[in-house]
Amino acid sequence: MFAGLASKDVSTLNVDPKALMLMQKTVKGMIFGDSQFKKDIPRYAELYSQGKINLDDLVSREIGLEDINDAFEEVLSGDKVARQVIRFS
Repeated sequence: MFAGLASKDVSTLNVDPKALMLMQKTVKGMIFGDSQFKKDIPRYAELYSQGKINLDDLVSREIGLEDINDAFEEVLSGDKVARQVIRFS
């Protein structure tokens, strides 16, 4: 029924009760989708190392650990900078 994240000033959600009841719809809240990180991340890493999936094109930007606070601020300000990878060196 709904997908995505509302802006931080939204505190209510309008839902059509008929859709919930008659069309057997549900409202489900979750963070980071429905991932099971302990299972999914090792699988993605293996597929990536085998060249079966390309994750490089999903990276918006690489940042150093010293830039992490600035990176969070950019995401929270709505600059649409997502999928940043922290480079540890």
